Amino acid sequence: MLSLLEQMSKRDLGTLHVVKPGDGQTGEGHRRHHHMELLVDAGHADWVNDSHHVARITNAGYDFLNAVRNPKTGERAMSEFIRFFNSGVPYVHAPQSVVNLVAKVTGV
Repeated sequence: MLSLLEQMSKRDLGTLHVVKPGDGQTGEGHRRHHHMELLVDAGHADWVNDSHHVARITNAGYDFLNAVRNPKTGERAMSEFIRFFNSGVPYVHAPQSVVNLVAKVTGV
């Protein structure tokens, strides 16, 4: 899921095409679409249209990526994200906890 956010953030429009289940794809394509749906559920991406083939990164998605990329706090932030996630904190809450931590440390 982090890889999908990274890919979207590197594109000019912040979008990424994903294969929708039932389009003749199996395996990795379906997994990728499922992960994109989870990012949409968490508010880190939005579907561009009703077809659910193209998603774009949201401001919350950029905030999370900026938190884990921050040269001053990124390593700690990523470690905290993994700790939160592995302790059972839902994905939807773990990134926001990390963004809050970085904001507190950096005074932003």
